[in-house]
Amino acid sequence: MSHDVDDDASKPAVRTPEQEAGRIAEAFDFYDRGKHWEIAGERRAEDSPYGTAHVCRVVPARVLHVIGASEMAEQLRHLYGSGAVTGWTLQPMPETRTSLHTVKQAILRAADGLGRGYTQLSRGGFTCTEEVQACPDTAILGVPNIGPSTLDIIRSVLPYLGPDPAELTAELADADGGTDASPQTARVGGLFTLATRARYPRLVEQLAASRMPHAALAKIADALNSEPLPLADPMVDLLLDTAGLRRILEIYRTTHVEH
Repeated sequence: MSHDVDDDASKPAVRTPEQEAGRIAEAFDFYDRGKHWEIAGERRAEDSPYGTAHVCRVVPARVLHVIGASEMAEQLRHLYGSGAVTGWTLQPMPETRTSLHTVKQAILRAADGLGRGYTQLSRGGFTCTEEVQACPDTAILGVPNIGPSTLDIIRSVLPYLGPDPAELTAELADADGGTDASPQTARVGGLFTLATRARYPRLVEQLAASRMPHAALAKIADALNSEPLPLADPMVDLLLDTAGLRRILEIYRTTHVEH
């Protein structure tokens, strides 16, 4: 007897913008160095009714920058901008949308006709000039095949016009209760090992933004860094690897030690 197979049942469930917004925010609790990008939605338009968006973090602030012209991108901007994801907000960007194609020739001229800059931005998910001008240099350097010289070419045509990330961090901290997000934030974060930051992202974040003396923070960091890590379970490692959950697997391996 033959059985009809529902092809849709074999496909993984499509993640909604709300689900992607939460997943990406959690990912950036771990990736806090500025060059990392997360992709929301499916890579092929036909695989998702929402399309694709690219998201980066405006370090050291808890601010996310969303690029793309898809429904996924617009929904993520709304969710982060409205405070729907606790602890995160949206990088401000003008309401206008000027096609990136309008500056293609200007970027080509700045690159002496070599084509560097425009192609990388387009392949990296940028669709309009406002997205580029609201994107910090550190994040643009995280786009494949963009180095310092290519960044200089891009910035000669599309300079950064967004707020200073450090000032934005201080403003958000003041609005959230008066904690002082001073320039020491990045230095304090460096006191903690990668494993400690992965195990206690919220704790490290709050300590880095606190008014505690540096010496006291260093002692706390030493105590947390010296905590023994639990043993890794090979089965957990295998299951995560088999499922293709590379981000989660990396966090698991960072926070556990092999037998």
